[in-house]
Amino acid sequence: MAARLLSSKELIVLSPDGRLDLDASEAALEQLLLSLENDPAKAVVFDLRGADCTLSVVEIYGVVDFLSRYGSKRTLYGKIAVLLDAEASQRKAAFFALCARNRGFEAKAFNAVEDIGAWLGVDASDLLRPAC
Repeated sequence: MAARLLSSKELIVLSPDGRLDLDASEAALEQLLLSLENDPAKAVVFDLRGADCTLSVVEIYGVVDFLSRYGSKRTLYGKIAVLLDAEASQRKAAFFALCARNRGFEAKAFNAVEDIGAWLGVDASDLLRPAC
């Protein structure tokens, strides 16, 4: 099973003061969703390692709500994995996955590429490139 990697730089747009710019982030996500229409991958990995901002619970919910309104299960594949640094907030990542599952997506939070590989049933070395 192939996976499409989406880095934090593609997903999160910051305002000049370093806070999430939700409108700009939604516009970036919309463009990404359009680019995924004909992608043959079977899973998407949101690589948030090294992200420059911390999303609030409300912002996480807003991102998932946007994905559920504008992305389809076909566009976002069968599985969504969220990859974080080991020290990142696992509770927020788990909340993202919970919200996505509540919207009909199969989603889970991870802090190790190898665990994503096992979940998807692929060799982890083929799964992701290093985070930028």
